[in-house]
Amino acid sequence: MDHTVCAIFDGQHYCFGFSPGFEVPQRVMELISGKRYDMQRATYELGLTNNSAIGRAEGLIGLLSQGKIDRKEYTKPAIIMALIGLQNPQLYW
Repeated sequence: MDHTVCAIFDGQHYCFGFSPGFEVPQRVMELISGKRYDMQRATYELGLTNNSAIGRAEGLIGLLSQGKIDRKEYTKPAIIMALIGLQNPQLYW
């Protein structure tokens, strides 16, 4: 599974948030765990993209969702969730 985790530190406290998750294809995971490739390199090496910098573009999520969501949009919920603690300090500290 792939999830984005965001940690925000305000100088005293950490706040954490997570994105939705998706299952990473088995072939990609085999290169990540077996050859220690990062997701970008594994995606490129498997020929799933011609873009060797796919992680800086739409990411694997952009490819798998057929453009319905890209890496930046996928990351936003993690940031929003991490901000909850900062916006409600009376409930968290």
